[in-house]
Amino acid sequence: IYWNEPFPATGVTASACYPKEFLRSYTAVSPSVERALGSSVVPAMSPLVCPEKWCTAYAGKDNYLACCPESYRFNTTTPVLAVSTRPAYGGICYSNIAISQSEIARVYAADGSSATQMWSPSTSGAQAWVHPIDGWAASGVKVSVGCAAPTSSSSSTSGSGRSKATPSSAGTSGGTS
Repeated sequence: IYWNEPFPATGVTASACYPKEFLRSYTAVSPSVERALGSSVVPAMSPLVCPEKWCTAYAGKDNYLACCPESYRFNTTTPVLAVSTRPAYGGICYSNIAISQSEIARVYAADGSSATQMWSPSTSGAQAWVHPIDGWAASGVKVSVGCAAPTSSSSSTSGSGRSKATPSSAGTSGGTS
């Protein structure tokens, strides 16, 4: 189940879960006979700092990174759909959903109307999926997997869960996922 598909139905944009810079260039490809599940074309962001409550889930070469929501894991697709410069493109952020867990889900009809309902998996192995946000950190920033450590200072990243990207001379700190 996609918890936050940006375009869940024709003419509907669910913008609360993604930064406006991401949504401006995101393009959904509707399901069709050739592409039963649909697809998306997702922009690379640069310079990228993971949004609030998102963490660096993938760190690659040349300051490339992919962000997932806190507590989500990341996996690439097999075979990798990515281009060589964007190895996380086509990947997925995922979180396992316990069979006993219930969630409120917004369900969309083909005409764009929606309703909320309680949802829980009927079998084990259910997952919540989220599109990763990928791109390149600013030059001179060291990128590593994990979430920014909460701080008690009043800095703009205090407790935000932003990507763990620190100036290369400062080293790294904080937890890992």
